[in-house]
Amino acid sequence: MRDTICQITAQYYENYSDSATPYWKPKGSHLFTIMVDSDDFFYSEDVCIDAIKVLLEAESNPLCKYEYVTHELIFSTPTVLDSYKFEQVFTEKAKAKYQTELVDEQGRETTLGKIVDEGDYEIDEF
Repeated sequence: MRDTICQITAQYYENYSDSATPYWKPKGSHLFTIMVDSDDFFYSEDVCIDAIKVLLEAESNPLCKYEYVTHELIFSTPTVLDSYKFEQVFTEKAKAKYQTELVDEQGRETTLGKIVDEGDYEIDEF
């Protein structure tokens, strides 16, 4: 039964030349997902990886290509965290960490942000 998500991480490449003499430059990773039967991976993982590589090759073209890096079986729906709450917590933690760690050009300790006037400081908003 195909009830498990297989998340595939591939290296993404762009061709900086032509198809006759390609120059492939790595540009980061790309994620693919496919619904699979987890038993296939438990008992024949090597065959599954070979099949994934064929699928990635089919997604490639003369301008870009994908090379298999790894995969992960996901048995449940991922939980989405609140981005706004993350930014709030990050801002609080960053202000606390860097409040006395930054030093300006004259060797004076500064807060996270920039010097506005002599001795006055302004906190940058994130």
